[in-house]
Amino acid sequence: MKKTIFYVFEVKYNYKFEINHNIEFLQKKFHIKIIDLSKIFTPHQKKNAVRYVKNKDFYVFSKIKDFEKVLLKLKPDYIVLEGGENFKRKINIIIRNLIDTKIVEFFNGSVPEELNYYKVLGIKKALIEFKYFFFIKILKILLNFIYNKLRIFFSLKKKENLYTDILFYAGDNSLKLDKIKNKKIIKKIKSPSFDYCVALRQKNLKNKIINKKYAVFLDSMIMHHDDYNFNYPGLPVTKKYFKEMNKFFSYIEKKFNLEIVIALHPSCFIKNYDKFFNYRKCFKYNTAKLVKDSSYVFSHASSTAANFAIIFKKPLIYLITDEMNKNYLTYTRHEIKKEIFNQNFLNISNLKMNSLPRMFKIDQTRYNNYYKNYINSCKNKNKDLSQVVFERLN
Repeated sequence: MKKTIFYVFEVKYNYKFEINHNIEFLQKKFHIKIIDLSKIFTPHQKKNAVRYVKNKDFYVFSKIKDFEKVLLKLKPDYIVLEGGENFKRKINIIIRNLIDTKIVEFFNGSVPEELNYYKVLGIKKALIEFKYFFFIKILKILLNFIYNKLRIFFSLKKKENLYTDILFYAGDNSLKLDKIKNKKIIKKIKSPSFDYCVALRQKNLKNKIINKKYAVFLDSMIMHHDDYNFNYPGLPVTKKYFKEMNKFFSYIEKKFNLEIVIALHPSCFIKNYDKFFNYRKCFKYNTAKLVKDSSYVFSHASSTAANFAIIFKKPLIYLITDEMNKNYLTYTRHEIKKEIFNQNFLNISNLKMNSLPRMFKIDQTRYNNYYKNYINSCKNKNKDLSQVVFERLN
């Protein structure tokens, strides 16, 4: 008899979640129910994001009582929580008070800047540069750090019956995250990252999107993404950004005799987005495939899709502008990636074509370390995350 799994989301359920968890595969093995609680927990966030609804086993609730009724009626075998830590804690309390089930979490998309070491490194870099406009941001980070430590301390003193039954995690460094270290977890299961699995599904596909030499830019919607307005008030760039980017792309196309194509952010909601890139070819939901067959990968330090460059062993070049250097978030992320990779970093605001290298290279040792720490530390390199889930939850 098939077991029932609830996937419970804090934000709108979108196509990326569908692909990351390989829901189409899991639906053949389990009874899958998708629970979207964004109207309750994140009503003002990601308004432009499109909700992905494909099957009848999909619920969007406006009241928590409706969610509780479904829990009591269906009593799932497992409940997967996807969202922020505060959201997970609240839902955990509701579940433990209502039914006997196993709570599952995934930490399969960790990034370096989530680690305390790199958070501190970012602050140090900003202070060394004497960037006075970063002071308020640094102060907020420090106050938030103190607040979180106190919250964890007092929640532990309350001895609440909060715990996670099963944790799937990718990369050795994921276990160093405070989010994991401060949880009571019954079982931890090593597994590949979401990006690794998306890439794995492309591994043996021969058809190419572009049948000519090209490089790909991983767009992060730096001028239009809702997260910048919601979490980090004030966009890091102005319209000058696209002018600088397109000038740089023209340099690259001429110097390396190739075409620049754009891998759109999966949350891109703007029609005819190619107009911002002087009508260069833009593709959505094809990032892994584009990286796989590319010559070079250009990205900003905020893009997690850069993982595909490490997986497919493509030269990864991080780009920044003078405007981005004046924003705490984009500046510190860039500096953190410098610490990790140490090469192929360009400020394109005043870049001269003759200053570009003859070719971009890979530091294999640093790629291997990043791969093991954040992408996949499993021995079996040909197993999809959904297969691991099926084997462990069946």
